[in-house]
Amino acid sequence: MPPFIALCGWPKVGKSTIQRLLHERWGYVPQDDGRVLREAAKILYGLTDWHVSTQEGKASKVTIAGREVTVRYALGNLGDLLESQWGTQFVPEATLRECLAPYGGDIAAAPKMSFGSVRKDQGITYRRHGGLVVAVRRAGVSEPENAFDRFDPAQVDVWIDNPVALGAPETPENFARFEQAALQILSARLG
Repeated sequence: MPPFIALCGWPKVGKSTIQRLLHERWGYVPQDDGRVLREAAKILYGLTDWHVSTQEGKASKVTIAGREVTVRYALGNLGDLLESQWGTQFVPEATLRECLAPYGGDIAAAPKMSFGSVRKDQGITYRRHGGLVVAVRRAGVSEPENAFDRFDPAQVDVWIDNPVALGAPETPENFARFEQAALQILSARLG
């Protein structure tokens, strides 16, 4: 089994559900691969956990240096700034360094981990360390306006299609349909 699973997908496709299933079924410990960036944004922009950790907060508008922007834009802009200086693998490398620190940097000693919001070509880092890149798609979800929210399909090893279109009723039946579809694809890959 791969030591890491990196999840790609636009906002609202179901990555959090996949991350929960990976934990419940295969023991992958969920990690927040954007935590380093979110913590920096909280300090630099005076944001709260709500702003940087919820869909509603990320969609909210804040004023930074006299300019009104969405939190999602501010996070993406900060990520772009760091990547322009240190390269596109800066965020995932910093995330892995932080997650593996308690295990002396030893992947074999660490628990299996999943990362729920891999962007751009960040799958490169996870694959280089033996990970699997999984992307989730969902009908009705529009392409994100921010480049930072997009991902490189060339880095994807496995695709999961959420059969429940965005805007469909959030019923237990629809939720079960998505879980069943995801488990079928993941089981074929992970056993």
